[in-house]
Amino acid sequence: MRHLSGVRVLLRTRRPDDALEITRGHVKRILESLARGEDYVVVDCATLSDERALPALELASDILLIIPSEIGCLKNLRALLDHLADLGLDLTKIHLVLNRANSQVVIEAKQIEQALGQKVTFCLNGGGAAVTLSINRRVPLLIEQPNHPFSQQVSRMADFLAQ
Repeated sequence: MRHLSGVRVLLRTRRPDDALEITRGHVKRILESLARGEDYVVVDCATLSDERALPALELASDILLIIPSEIGCLKNLRALLDHLADLGLDLTKIHLVLNRANSQVVIEAKQIEQALGQKVTFCLNGGGAAVTLSINRRVPLLIEQPNHPFSQQVSRMADFLAQ
């Protein structure tokens, strides 16, 4: 499917039951095919506990791991990073992104780095109503309001990854 922005999107299956027929091998072949024809391939892995996400992680040049600023998530994230290391994944390609870094209940990036043994590469402040409205209108905030602080943060991440 082509979005008005020009970005092409491969959507999930229409019926959840159909997804059960997709194997790790299918995912790998699809991603390899996309990589041959596109400058950038971005994969949104809803969960990394599904083995079908592994080809995306193995083939990726960079992995953004969006993390909430909640203490309860850190234990699970530490276990996930240990598991990925056990699988032989190069953890240096993982970039931690602290989400809603400006919230009132934020855990400091330094605390997260100590708990996970991994540097926080990006801190994303909440975008407030502007982000929610852009999602509901299906128009990326970056297109709708390129000077919005959240758009600027996303642009800096994209510039970093494009390097």
